Amino acid sequence: MQKFEKIREERAGKYGDFETNHTNIANAWHAILCSYYQQQLPPLPPHVACLMFSAFKHIRAAIPMTHQEDDYDDATNYMNFARECDNKRKK
Repeated sequence: MQKFEKIREERAGKYGDFETNHTNIANAWHAILCSYYQQQLPPLPPHVACLMFSAFKHIRAAIPMTHQEDDYDDATNYMNFARECDNKRKK
């Protein structure tokens, strides 16, 4: 798990707190989706933004000859972030 903690620390140093960032990303995506569909939709929680980023990394990793080795690490970290941000499971 040290590998993932190191990556997480590096990303936090560069981008800031992951939960704050993914809350902001989820809010921005929510606004875009509401504008696109021209209706008020339920809020998008930050753990869903993490799941979507993880899915993106899975898709990128599946492309032969173009994926980066860290796509796997990033996908794992996004899943870990999703678990931590999922308020339904926080007690």
